[in-house]
Amino acid sequence: IPMAAGVDSLNVAAAAAVAFYATRPAAPR
Repeated sequence: IPMAAGVDSLNVAAAAAVAFYATRPAAPR
């Protein structure tokens, strides 16, 4: 879904990275 020259894509990527890190078991500090 193209939006605002890829700004949404970057936001989605950042959110996915945060979600991945948050859902990681025993996340390293």
